[in-house]
Amino acid sequence: MKLTIVTPSYRNDLERCELLCRSVDRFASSELGHVVVVDRRDVARFRHLAGPRREIVAVEDVLPRWILRAPLTRGWWLSLKTPPIRNWILQQIVKLSIGEAIDAGGYVFVDSDVALVRPLMPGAFVRDGRLALFRVPARYAVADRWHRVSARLLGLPETDFFGANYVGNLITWRRDILRRLHRRIESATGMPWIRAVARQVHFSEYTLYGLFVDHALDADSGHFPDDRNLCDAIWNGPWGTAEDIQRLFLTLGPESVAVMISSKIGVPASRYSGSWDAFSSGIACVRMQ
Repeated sequence: MKLTIVTPSYRNDLERCELLCRSVDRFASSELGHVVVVDRRDVARFRHLAGPRREIVAVEDVLPRWILRAPLTRGWWLSLKTPPIRNWILQQIVKLSIGEAIDAGGYVFVDSDVALVRPLMPGAFVRDGRLALFRVPARYAVADRWHRVSARLLGLPETDFFGANYVGNLITWRRDILRRLHRRIESATGMPWIRAVARQVHFSEYTLYGLFVDHALDADSGHFPDDRNLCDAIWNGPWGTAEDIQRLFLTLGPESVAVMISSKIGVPASRYSGSWDAFSSGIACVRMQ
């Protein structure tokens, strides 16, 4: 199965995306392509990252023509067929639309605040032709509404928790299943799937896909459940000091192939790129900048 890494990004995350791209070039198998998706007005800023294995794609080329960037704001998009769309929801629509824009059998979604630290091969996600579905039996209160919204979109009985969490930092989807997901939403809602999703206020694309695979498919999904932690993460404070980030690199789990230092904690990539260089070179410790 041909897999492509997909990274949504934007201008404020350029430095982080540059580190991610360096790490992909160093550690990801040449069998894995890489597509970075940014707003058309940001393409020129990211163009230097393009190369033999990497393509820079404009968000507007993934979306239908009736969704337009709202002028003078990054928080909303205009729609000719729905109410204005929050940028957070728009980003998820882009992921759900990726199968129409990127030719691959499957996709590995990796955000720009992630960096690979160990070799990554397609075999990390594929077993006997089946693709990994990140699925852990952990419940988070914030995710309850994601489960309810996803159930409505899929025509399932609504409940706060279906038994698993599907949200992570290295998420894999199959192109064929994604197309079946679109048809299921349209059957359940009676409207085109993008319009149904665009109307949501609270939504998780990873939860939607995971629930579809686990609870809506009546045939082999081509996935296998995967609870491995392949990416160690810093999500929020009190993390974020030089020592905290250093410790993350020094205590990586044995299965981890990546680290994620959330852009929301406000630590620039330049603060931890030295640790990434040191770890990637096999050096145990480095003084933070």
